[in-house]
Amino acid sequence: MTEDGRRGLCPWTAKRGDIVVVLHGGKVPYLLRQDGPVGGVYRFVGECYVEAIMSGELAADATREAGLFEVA
Repeated sequence: MTEDGRRGLCPWTAKRGDIVVVLHGGKVPYLLRQDGPVGGVYRFVGECYVEAIMSGELAADATREAGLFEVA
């Protein structure tokens, strides 16, 4: 579940604080984990399914903050 209440499926290695992203040109959301104490470097955790962003709904909302969601 994301911090804004969206439900989904993700790799079993997912942890609280991982970030769900929709990359430009990507067909599915991806799960990333910040690598190290300082931002800027992220590790790929895997693909995921998240309600209401699988069919381009998130991309249609241009005001959304960079398409980032934190796993709650």
